[in-house]
Amino acid sequence: MITFQIKSSPEGLSGQWDQISSSCFQQTAFLKHAHKYNYCSQRYYEMYDSNKLVAIAIVYTLPVNLFTFSGLSLTLTMNVLGIPVSVAAEPVAGDPIFVSRLLEYIRKSERGLLLGLNLIRDYRAKGIVNLRTLPSIIFHNKFNNFQSYVGKLRYPYRRKIRLSQRRFHKVESKETSCSKFGREHYKLYESVMSRTKTKLEKLRIEFFQHLPKQYILTTHYYGHNILCWNICVTDKQILYFFLGGMNYELRDAFRSYHNNLLSILYCAFLNKTQTIDFGQTAELVKLRLGGSLSERRMFIYHHNRLIRWALKITKGLIDYATVTDIPNVFTKMKNSDEDYFYSSKAM
Repeated sequence: MITFQIKSSPEGLSGQWDQISSSCFQQTAFLKHAHKYNYCSQRYYEMYDSNKLVAIAIVYTLPVNLFTFSGLSLTLTMNVLGIPVSVAAEPVAGDPIFVSRLLEYIRKSERGLLLGLNLIRDYRAKGIVNLRTLPSIIFHNKFNNFQSYVGKLRYPYRRKIRLSQRRFHKVESKETSCSKFGREHYKLYESVMSRTKTKLEKLRIEFFQHLPKQYILTTHYYGHNILCWNICVTDKQILYFFLGGMNYELRDAFRSYHNNLLSILYCAFLNKTQTIDFGQTAELVKLRLGGSLSERRMFIYHHNRLIRWALKITKGLIDYATVTDIPNVFTKMKNSDEDYFYSSKAM
C-alpha cells in the first residue's frame, strides 16, 4: 500500500531517509542545518510502500525571478522543489518509478507556481513545462597527482595554470573548520552575490559559521588581505565545491578565481578523490580545467490552465539557452600509457 507523509521539520524525518538520499545535501544533518539557518517554509515529502520509505523530496517557498536566464525581471513567489541552498544536487531520491509517483503527489498537493530544479531527467506529466537549467561541471580524476594532470594538458591550458601559480607564489592558504568564517569572508560572499544574476537566496553569516564539521573552509591570504575563499565537502568520493567568496579589487592581479579553483583540484589530488563537482557557474573556466558538462533539467507548473498556457508561450524566456563550446583540453595519449587520457566531453 502506497502512502505519503509531509513533514514540516527535518526533526521528524524517517530513520530511513538517509539510506535513500543520494548526496550529503539531501541528508538530515544538512537539512536540519538549512532549516535552522536558511528557513524558507521547507517541507519534506516521504513516500512509503507499506512501512518502507521508497522516495523522498524537499520543497520550499521563495520569491524567484521567472526570467532569470533571459535577463528580464518578473519575481514571483514559487514553491520550489529543490535543495534550500544553491547547489546542483537533485531534490528527489528513490527508485525512478516511485519518484515519478511522488512528483505527481507533490504536483497535486502544492498550490500556486511549482518550480522543479536540478533534475537529472524530465518530469513527464500533463501540463508540465520541462526546461533546461544551468548544467553542473564535473571533473573526473583520472590522474595520479597534480603533476600528472598538468602534464596531460595541451600547451595553452598548461601555460595558463603556470601563469596563475606564479601570481599566487606569495599567497598563504589555510584550511579550517567553517567556525572560522568571519566578517571579511562574508563581505567577499556578498560581493559575489551582488554580481550573480542567477542567485536564489542570500545566506546569513550564521549559515556559514555553523556548517557541519565535514565542510572545510579554505582561505587564501596575501598579507592580512583575504583574496578569496571556498568551502568544500567530500561525500562518497565526490568533492563538492559548495560556496565561495572573492575580493574583486585584487582578483585580476592574483588570478584569484583561477587559483581558487586550482586549490580545489589540489585537494582532490591530495585526497585521491575520484570526482569533483564544481557547481553550476563559470562553465567555460571550469571546462578549461578539464571538467565536463552534466546537464540539469527543471520544470514549471500551475494548476490554472490559463497560467500554464502563459508559461508555455514564454518558455523561451524561462529556459537556459546558453550553449558552451567544449574545449579540447587534454592531449591524446596512447592506450599503453600508464596515466591514460580523459576526454572532456558533455555527459
